[in-house]
Amino acid sequence: MKIRRKIAAGVLSMAALGLGLISASPASASAGYCNPTVDACLYYSPGYSGAFFGDGYGSGMGYEDYTYDSNHTFGGGGAGNGQYVRNNAASVYNYADDILTIYYSPGGYGVSQRFKPRTGGDLISALRNNNASQCIEWTGTCR
Repeated sequence: MKIRRKIAAGVLSMAALGLGLISASPASASAGYCNPTVDACLYYSPGYSGAFFGDGYGSGMGYEDYTYDSNHTFGGGGAGNGQYVRNNAASVYNYADDILTIYYSPGGYGVSQRFKPRTGGDLISALRNNNASQCIEWTGTCR
């Protein structure tokens, strides 16, 4: 009898785990990971240092705002780990094959800085720790 209960519990556990895997959607933005083929990688500190945040093609079409939530935080350890991406980035590397633009305001407005594919650099003074949105030109031209 005990063996049947253990087997039944094991089967139910496996079924629940499988259901969770099926319904989970893949992450498109990630604290502490930058995909070297498609991501815009934002860094907390200048010179591509400190904690980082990867966001790329899977994040959505058009303009993407950095929100104050757990989906937009720096990870990977070091300075800035756990901080929100919005208004905290100092440098960017664009691993994507399309132009990346970082904006001062949500929705792709205000002062901006463009990064050609496979390039990066420190954000200009008007954007350093003043970044609110981005656009990767895979769906068209950004402002």
